[in-house]
Amino acid sequence: MLKKQRHLLIAALMLLLASCRLQSNSLMVTAPGSMTPKPSSKVTLVESHTAGFPVKLAITLAPSLAHGITGQASQATNNELWQIWQPGFMVYSLKGYPLENRANEAQLFIYHVKDIESESQHSADNIANLRRLLQYKPGLGAYPRSGLAEPPAYVPWLRPINARPIMHAGVTYLNFQNGVGMRYLTQYAQALSVVNNAELYYTFQGLTEDEEYYIAALLPVHHPALLAGPNDAPDGDASVWMDPEKNLQYMQKIAPLLDEAAPDSFTPTLANLDLMLTSINIHALLVK
Repeated sequence: MLKKQRHLLIAALMLLLASCRLQSNSLMVTAPGSMTPKPSSKVTLVESHTAGFPVKLAITLAPSLAHGITGQASQATNNELWQIWQPGFMVYSLKGYPLENRANEAQLFIYHVKDIESESQHSADNIANLRRLLQYKPGLGAYPRSGLAEPPAYVPWLRPINARPIMHAGVTYLNFQNGVGMRYLTQYAQALSVVNNAELYYTFQGLTEDEEYYIAALLPVHHPALLAGPNDAPDGDASVWMDPEKNLQYMQKIAPLLDEAAPDSFTPTLANLDLMLTSINIHALLVK
């Protein structure tokens, strides 16, 4: 009798462990080679039934990054530039992003490759550049940096924004669930600027493996070594905004500093942002 009870107890424990494993796996999506998400990270599905852009996005959201995500067509946003930008695209906004004063800037964008390639020469050149970078995966390092007059390659950026990247650091190639891309730290501007915590971004630019979709992410990040805002001056020297040579010298210090900074010295940490991006899966949504 005692032997039979022992066998029943062992069998019950095995069933309990199997149940726990099934529950945990049902909540997680992990890219090959990436870190394993915590069990509290859940896969969020966002389905778009917008005419002309039926798409399904699956993404793992860690509680430390967001408690939800919403998607809408660019024409339905409050951004006048996006409303008239043709062809349209999808905009996804993270809810509960940890940088409260910049939380509304945490967004992802999905475009149809075939549409934007024919939309403008900039878009076509940008996608061609991204394809080359993802094929050969060159080490880009930081830019600007001392001794380098031109960057070894220009980082891709695709977003309807009237500015350009003025620096890049932390370039890393990442596989996501059904594609590949690259992330880097950057800041966008139209004139001489200082790198600061009100305008620094983690951005990701990638393509699905079938090259049907282009995904871009723009996520605010902070670093303790940076100036607080765009009106601050390093060491109180305001000439950095007017003197191109002084501005270049300043950039040549800041870009390598960010490039060499520990991933966990940023807020949010770069590792958590990488993990979220590698969890992404994008597919066409079959409309009945």
